[in-house]
Amino acid sequence: YQGGQPLYFCTYKKRCSERETCDEFKEYCENPSQDGRVNHLVLSSEPVEGENVWTALEFGQIIGISNKMIYSLIQTKTNFD
Repeated sequence: YQGGQPLYFCTYKKRCSERETCDEFKEYCENPSQDGRVNHLVLSSEPVEGENVWTALEFGQIIGISNKMIYSLIQTKTNFD
């Protein structure tokens, strides 16, 4: 949940260094997911250098992931003021 502090997430990479050897490699490993399916979800308070592509959560957004590795973003209207 992004409640005022920076929060970033990553669901794909620019180019996966394990693409040639990974049994789970899919098109969405190196591209934005079209249907929410992902192979990884990483959260961080700041973008970390490397092959991951980072997206900032907007204020009030919640990110979740199912047991089938399908992620979703929900925009809340919660106001804590």
